Amino acid sequence: MRTMADGSYEISDESASRTAWLTFTDTDGPENGGQFAEKSVEVNFTEADRTKKGDGWYEGAFARTGVDVTLEEKK
Repeated sequence: MRTMADGSYEISDESASRTAWLTFTDTDGPENGGQFAEKSVEVNFTEADRTKKGDGWYEGAFARTGVDVTLEEKK
């Protein structure tokens, strides 16, 4: 999955977990000014993040904003 021009992204998952691990990687390397180290972040979703109800307790759609990630240059 790649981010959109504004840095946003959408993930579809059928699992029952409200926790997602997102891994960000540098896909263009030195062509865009540097090589950056991969970084993983944990994102937890709560009932307040639910945007659409589903049939079960874990179903529906969830949305989060403010999950900001900055990659650091490889050393």
